[in-house]
Amino acid sequence: MLNYEALIADRIIGEKSSRAPILIVEDDQSLRKIFEWLIRDINPELKFHWCASYEQAWDAISENPYKLVISDFLLRGCGNGLDVWEFSNRMLPRAKFVMMSSLNLKDFCQISAPKGREPALLAKPLDINKMRSLIVAATEV
Repeated sequence: MLNYEALIADRIIGEKSSRAPILIVEDDQSLRKIFEWLIRDINPELKFHWCASYEQAWDAISENPYKLVISDFLLRGCGNGLDVWEFSNRMLPRAKFVMMSSLNLKDFCQISAPKGREPALLAKPLDINKMRSLIVAATEV
């Protein structure tokens, strides 16, 4: 059994940089160029990681002290965006989390309500200005 508390302690203790990378979990590769352009436009030195599945996100979150995790709701693999959110909350309690979804807000809240508090929602189609604001706010020193 995985010891989440020990991993969380390692992540918090291991946070040496105030510029921890951003994690984007999205299986639609066409959005990668949009995020890449936007992040480079905000700050060319700002790092980000891209994962296309829950399994890849699990590995990335286990190894990196992200400040911001942005995940699509529907993903390839055995998990979805809510699973990424739950794992991110355990591993990175100080990180901001944003869920992307084409579901309307009412449907999204009905799905996520049993999980407790809902993550922030970024509706698809994506609004570039909202994305920019979220990334800037999460990565400010």
